[in-house]
Order: sequence, then structure tokens, then C-alpha cells
Amino acid sequence: MMKRLKFAMCYNPAKHEGVDNVRNKTFMYYVDFDGEVLTNKGHKVGFVAHDRDSNSVKAFRWDRVQSLVALDA
Repeated sequence: MMKRLKFAMCYNPAKHEGVDNVRNKTFMYYVDFDGEVLTNKGHKVGFVAHDRDSNSVKAFRWDRVQSLVALDA
């Protein structure tokens, strides 16, 4: 089994907690990533990670990631 990597991420979502992000705010997420990527027509467009604050699994798009910092190098 692959080790989950821990990251702090600044992310600009289209929706946050089910509400449209009309003010285009950026939010901080603390996530665990195990390597699952999302593809569209063969291109890697995002990833799935466990959000530690909400204790849920979420999908993130690479083009909305503002910064990504490894917490356990």
C-alpha cells in the first residue's frame, strides 16, 4: 500500500461547502494524497485527496491549486 502524503494547499474552488465561490476566494486545505488522479481524455486534470478538516474525500482540479506544500518530506 502506498504511503499517504500530507500537504497544505491553497485552493480556489468553484464551490466551497456547497456554495458557489462568487468572490473567487482562496481557501486552505490540509489533505492526505495517496496517488489517485483524475483524467479527462487521457490528460491528468486533478486528484482525489482526504480533507483532514472535514474528514471527507474531495476532488481537486490542478488548475485551481494556488500552492501546495509537502508536510512530511
